[in-house]
Amino acid sequence: MSTAQISPITHQEGVDEESLRNPGLPPVKPFEFAGFETSNLQWKNRGICRPRFPFIWPQAYHPRLKEFRERYSFLDAIKNIDDEWEQIKALRNWVHRQIPYHFDDTKTLFGLYHYKEVESDPFKILDYSAQGAPHWCTYYAKIFHAVLSACGWVSRHVGNRGIYKPEGSTGAHGVTDVFINSLGKWVYLDAMFDYHFSKDGVLLSNWEAGEELAKNDAKDVEVFKGRDSELIKAVGIPAEEKYALHQNYWSKLALYQDCFSQEGPWTPRVNLIKVGKRHEGHLCYGGNINAKPDAGYEEGFTQHTIRDADVYPDIGTSRIEIAENKIPGTVKVNIGTYTPNLKTFLLKIDNRDWQPANAPFIWHLHDGDNNLEVRTENEFGRLGFPSEVSVNLKIK
Repeated sequence: MSTAQISPITHQEGVDEESLRNPGLPPVKPFEFAGFETSNLQWKNRGICRPRFPFIWPQAYHPRLKEFRERYSFLDAIKNIDDEWEQIKALRNWVHRQIPYHFDDTKTLFGLYHYKEVESDPFKILDYSAQGAPHWCTYYAKIFHAVLSACGWVSRHVGNRGIYKPEGSTGAHGVTDVFINSLGKWVYLDAMFDYHFSKDGVLLSNWEAGEELAKNDAKDVEVFKGRDSELIKAVGIPAEEKYALHQNYWSKLALYQDCFSQEGPWTPRVNLIKVGKRHEGHLCYGGNINAKPDAGYEEGFTQHTIRDADVYPDIGTSRIEIAENKIPGTVKVNIGTYTPNLKTFLLKIDNRDWQPANAPFIWHLHDGDNNLEVRTENEFGRLGFPSEVSVNLKIK
């Protein structure tokens, strides 16, 4: 099929996207219906940023996930660390140190072993690494995704591709995305180089890094290395940093991200690519010399979306929704969330201790200042980014 004949499936935004993204102002009427006059009503609430596609995430109680946690020593890397971001950097550094690196395919697992025996199995990748077998970027990304998943974070392996080059190699690079709960955002991490990227002190997602690359060759982006966040030079100055970032033109994301439930060779699966202005008139190509358009286009396995939440959904966040309740002095509270392996919701009312609760629930109000905080907890004990509502009430 010629390039002119390729027309990727492209999913548009829905008609009500703004109402989903923006929770608006907190509603007054439910409190008035409960019998109160209100003042200083405010909230810190999240939108509903959920994907329209069925991502498949690792399951907390899968026996292979449990075995992975027990067989390898990555939990030791974070046992004395409380801060979430510091834990994630320590795990990235652990992966970086476990896997020998070699870019020559004939000297990596790709050439030394039966490639399809190991490419989707995190156990075999680490076991061969322990024997000294070198790998390339994709294996680092797969192992880091498996390690983060086994520790309770929602992450995914991402295949980045460079802009198409008719002469020479288009370029490709395997990296890992993780949703950092304390920040409430996705962050892009490179375990092969032990890197992360930021701009103006804000950690960048894969998409954000790609936008900076397209805008001005990422001149405003800083790159940091290691668990101590050593500041490297501006992106693009030595070749290693340039390579790490310059494949971010396209980011190909498989919906199937359960690294513990599939063994054996790759199988056809749907991949999403978020596209924007920088992609207009272009196609994603394979990351090699004499590259061709991505093989998934022809059969519909590789699809485009312009909707941010399809690729970057909020994970573990809480959308507070308040409604009238027939019992005087109360309102009904529902919570919207997208939390893989959800265990429970946690509530904090008027600065009391956090308590588990189901949704919806009844909030009993009183004269004076009322405060409600809500967050999720998953089966690993990871806590989601909280939402909060506060109001001063006076009985009518």
